[in-house]
Amino acid sequence: RQFDVFVLDDSADFDSWKPSFEDPALGWFHVKDWNSNLNDLEAEWIVFAHRSVKIDREFLNELAQVIEGYPMVDAFAPRLKVNNDFLGGLLLDKANGFKPISEKEQMRFVAAPIPVVAAFSRRIIQRTGLFDNSLPAELQLADYTLRMYHAGGKMFSIPYLVAEAEFEIDFNYTLKNVE
Repeated sequence: RQFDVFVLDDSADFDSWKPSFEDPALGWFHVKDWNSNLNDLEAEWIVFAHRSVKIDREFLNELAQVIEGYPMVDAFAPRLKVNNDFLGGLLLDKANGFKPISEKEQMRFVAAPIPVVAAFSRRIIQRTGLFDNSLPAELQLADYTLRMYHAGGKMFSIPYLVAEAEFEIDFNYTLKNVE
């Protein structure tokens, strides 16, 4: 398989979730914790997404093209389209902590993804290990990415790799520490 998709869902309607499409070359993991089934990976690339992020064929096709174009990159931070706004990866500012990249930013390395969607290669996941469940869910992808750097990985943000929010996302918790 090329992709396994982990969909994090802590909602009350957990049991009613269904994948956006079926494909035998794609593994779906609907989880309440990023570490669930992490040892069952079969795909070369793993997408981690909050249930509010739309993971569809178009997004995965774009991701496949990006992976092919940048074989030395271990992880990607997609931009997230929320209404008419685009949120990109996060930079690490020594004085202020995380801060989002500019909407006009070109391709670049980033310190972490927006905490609701990211893609990692299986090889870097095997070197990085499990997510830290002692942290709040909204910080786990950022922490994982920073630990990935210690394992020798790199995360890239590419403007045309865009995931869409299917419904409103509360980014107050996400951006309060990065503004």
